[in-house]
Amino acid sequence: MPFQSRITEQTALAWVFGIILLSSVQAAPLVLLSEASVESNGIFLNEIVEPTGNANLSNIQLAPAPRWGQARTLTRSDVLSLISQAAPLIPINSIVGAESINITRQSRQLDDLELVELLTKALQPGSDPDRDGILGLRLTRWSPVPVPHGPINLTVIDKPATGLAARFSVRFQLESGGEPIGTYTAFVEANLIRDVWVAQSTIRRGTRLDDAEIVRQPRDVINLRVRAWTDTVLDPAYHFGEGVPTGAIVFERAVRLRPVIKRNDHILAVVRSEFMSISAKVQALQDGAPGDIIRARNLLTRRELQGRVVDENTIQVDL
Repeated sequence: MPFQSRITEQTALAWVFGIILLSSVQAAPLVLLSEASVESNGIFLNEIVEPTGNANLSNIQLAPAPRWGQARTLTRSDVLSLISQAAPLIPINSIVGAESINITRQSRQLDDLELVELLTKALQPGSDPDRDGILGLRLTRWSPVPVPHGPINLTVIDKPATGLAARFSVRFQLESGGEPIGTYTAFVEANLIRDVWVAQSTIRRGTRLDDAEIVRQPRDVINLRVRAWTDTVLDPAYHFGEGVPTGAIVFERAVRLRPVIKRNDHILAVVRSEFMSISAKVQALQDGAPGDIIRARNLLTRRELQGRVVDENTIQVDL
């Protein structure tokens, strides 16, 4: 019994000593940094104090991150108050180090390559490269600017009034995660590569489309202000209404339906209404393809009139 009572007394004393020891132990003070930069997802405790080896600190979010371009200053007492709210069970009783910390957003440089990619995506004329061409850009004047980490979105504010050209300036806005970063102007050189029809030899006026020596080639069309002919079928119903020199791009205006009515042809002019149809023999005074408006002369009265070509024998005259 005396032996058992001594063991009981020793155990009790050990518990009392342990409680006294634990109550006297305090967490080591955190050392506050004077400045720090954080991501957009918030201010975390491990980002504003010197490393402690405690991985749990990285899970403690004290406050939202400052907005891009702004800073937030926290004093020691501010940090202690935020810790007590965010993690009340962690025994942090004191902070040493800097009196306060200046917190900004982490940043990186937006370089030429990334900006060219963003501008090209925003300015590309259409979504079909075969039809609309492939836009290529090169910056002539641009100094990298700081932007937040993460994806960047670009919105064009002002485009060239006359459309894309070999050299132009473009004004745009950058934003990240819904936060505006800033408005900037870039000066660029551009090309627009598109497959177009090119004459391999001189094409005379009146040449049938399927008889002409033309081939599709990639050309820079950035400065073209006349539409290039884009059809892929060499339809014999079309011909060249104007000549095209060797090596030149075939424009839309040059390719026309072949005339089915020739000048001096004798044809019918037809007037139709809901209740009647009248026709008269006329002499064509112009060549005309289906849909063209041509002049003609009535063979009986010798009066001139105009009508829309219907086919090789008929024009439609509107009342």
